[in-house]
Formats: sequence, structure tokens, C-alpha cells
Amino acid sequence: MECWEFMKCGREGGGSRASELGICPAWPDHGHACSLVAGHLCRGLVRELHGRDMDSCQDCEFYQRTQVTQHSGFLAQRLLDLCPIGIIGVNRKGVITIFNPAAEQMTGRSRESVLGQANIAEVYQTPEEARQVKRLMYAQQHGGPGRLDGVEVAVKGGDGRAVPIRLWAFLIYESGREVGNVGFFYDLTDEKKAQEAVVAQEKLNSVLEMAGAMLHHLSQPLQVLASGSKLLLKEIPPEDPLRESVEYVAQSVKDLRQVLERIRGVSSANTTQYVGKSRIVDL
Repeated sequence: MECWEFMKCGREGGGSRASELGICPAWPDHGHACSLVAGHLCRGLVRELHGRDMDSCQDCEFYQRTQVTQHSGFLAQRLLDLCPIGIIGVNRKGVITIFNPAAEQMTGRSRESVLGQANIAEVYQTPEEARQVKRLMYAQQHGGPGRLDGVEVAVKGGDGRAVPIRLWAFLIYESGREVGNVGFFYDLTDEKKAQEAVVAQEKLNSVLEMAGAMLHHLSQPLQVLASGSKLLLKEIPPEDPLRESVEYVAQSVKDLRQVLERIRGVSSANTTQYVGKSRIVDL
């Protein structure tokens, strides 16, 4: 609302008192900040820009309302800028109108390059994903028509990779008419990595438990083989053809025991290429 509409001074262009008092210098461009314009009419008096008149402006209900509105707008912008979750708003046609710093970081795109230019469909990893989100906005599931509650989708990162996100989105209405929607995009990248690390550790723990059981069951037979081959080597003369085979058994037992000792000390697993595309633990 402009000041002349609120104060009903009649000094706007074509106003009821414009011919008598002249058109207010705040009209038509400064109706939200008339206190900054010298010569505006307030409460029947022409106001100039000096201390006493500014004191009077501060008592004005319209001035107080505009200050609250401006302060609220400032706070809203600061919240957008400081929010760690990506916030993207669009108009009815899907053109992006809100794009906070967290959204910039998530997508690798600058606010200037998308505001009023890019369509929200460009943010998602695939066109089908964008269409799916739009369908769900009007469906019964995930919160009911007009909202989405925590749906997992993917957006396109700056390097083209798929960024997993959890999306909350809401249709925006004005005077009962849909004018756009706003989405809150929570980046799941770190959470996914943490989950993968937990799964990998659980798998490693299972392998280590199995290795521990294997060590337990193999230790005694290997000890018997090691002792037996050692005794045989004492009895078999160097020129005996059988000695070479027994030496091979003794060395193989020694190598196997070293491998088992390395398994016993494993706390993390690195893999190496094996046959085809398979990989094995590098001991």
C-alpha cells in the first residue's frame, strides 16, 4: 500500500486535493518511503527534511508500518542467506525467483545466473525427476495435495554428479490462487557417505570375525604340518628326491602362517584388482 492510499491525503496524481495542494513529490515512485521526500503532506502540514519533521514521521502510523515491513524483509533475507538448507522458490511457470547461498553451493550455480531465468526443471538430475516432483505436489501421498514431506530425489551438482537430497516443498497461494511454490533441499551427501561407511565397517567386522574363526581352526593343523615337516627334514638326507617335496611343504606352511598373521592384524581393508572386474583384499 502506498502512503497516499493509507493516509488518504488526496495529493496523488488525479487525487481529490491535488489541484488545491499540488501533487505530492512522493508520488508516484516513493509511496513506501515518503518520509525521505521533502515537501510531502502529512496530517495537513507540508513536511521538510529536518529534525523536528523526522520526529513527527516517527510518530506516523504509516511510517511505523513501513519500518516493520522493511525490518521483516531484512530478517527474511538474512534467514535465507544464513540457512544451511538449500531454499528454491519458483513462480507459477516454474521460473526460479528464490535461490539462497546453500542452493548455490548444492548446485554449483550462482544466484545471478538462475533468478528470473532458469526453470526449476533444470535443477533436478533428470527431466523425469522434475516431472515426478510436480506430480507428487498435487497427490495425496507425502503430505497431501499442495505439499511434499521429505521425499528423496536427486539434483544436478556443479560437476554434473547426482546430489542426493531430501525435499520438503509447499505450494504458495495468494487470495486463493496458486502463485508458485517453495522447496527446502537438504543435502544428503554427507549422510549417505556416513551410512556407506557404517555398512562397509559392518562388512569388514563380519570378514574379520570369519577370519578369526578360520585362524582358530587352521592354527593347530598348520602346527602339526610345520612340526612334521621339520622332523622329516632331519631324517631325510639331502640327496633323497623326497627331500625337495618336504622342503616345499615346509616353506608353504611357513608362507601360509605369515598370511594368517597378516589377517590377524587387519583393522581396515584395502582392495586390489583380481580376475576380471573382481577385487580382493590386499594383505
